[in-house]
Amino acid sequence: MDFRAWLIRFSIKRGAIRRAPSHGTEEPDFRGVIGSSDCKKGGHVDVEFNNTGPKKNGVEMENVNSVSSYYLGFSGFLIEVRIDVQSSMDFTKRFDHHGLDFAFAVAEVWLHHEGEKHLIFPATHPGNFLESLKGLDKLVSNPPSVPGMEALMPCGGWCSWMAGYWDRIENECNTAEDEQLYDLLIPLSFLESRVGHIAVYRYGDKNIFEVAVRASGHEGSPTVGVWSQFSPDALGNEIVHLEKVIAADIRDAIKMQPL
Repeated sequence: MDFRAWLIRFSIKRGAIRRAPSHGTEEPDFRGVIGSSDCKKGGHVDVEFNNTGPKKNGVEMENVNSVSSYYLGFSGFLIEVRIDVQSSMDFTKRFDHHGLDFAFAVAEVWLHHEGEKHLIFPATHPGNFLESLKGLDKLVSNPPSVPGMEALMPCGGWCSWMAGYWDRIENECNTAEDEQLYDLLIPLSFLESRVGHIAVYRYGDKNIFEVAVRASGHEGSPTVGVWSQFSPDALGNEIVHLEKVIAADIRDAIKMQPL
């Protein structure tokens, strides 16, 4: 079966959907996180795709209060990048000295899994998410690894270990060994907040994209974890495409504003 990392764009106001072309390769081997009751085993997310192809005006960008969403799809879950259009336009215009091709994206990142949505990363103190995507592209092209990780935890077990670590921190029963292992594992985290993490890493001969979130969005609540293998070339192409589409949409939204 072909690997499909879909990018979908839609406007909340109009509900139009745009799907980017797939760059096919082997489908990732998705399994739920092993070895912890804290991390739920993953299923498949049902998404309605528009089979008619891209729409030139799929997003009602003149609605400056709208939110536009873009997705990276994996087998069993979706990552949603939710762009605050108005804030993105404001920041882009504020830093317009960077040139005509510059764009600033204010984004939240969400996990869609088993019909539910979980916040991974809020936009409370926004940086430019386009820069984060550039960093992610570099990360997936050469995922970091921890020597001997296979002996420390099963594949996809990063979420489980982090959930247990934070529980021990909250219960004030963490150990010096916990802190040493945390220092080894935390560099694998791409995005992190008080309610979620995205980690990208090499496990043996496998490239792993893993997500861990607090189910209710609060510290101390149960953790949901999902993971998938990925192809660096295929996922890297999708990330580059996503970055270009978001930047172009923000610049188009500015052009469409009344003078």
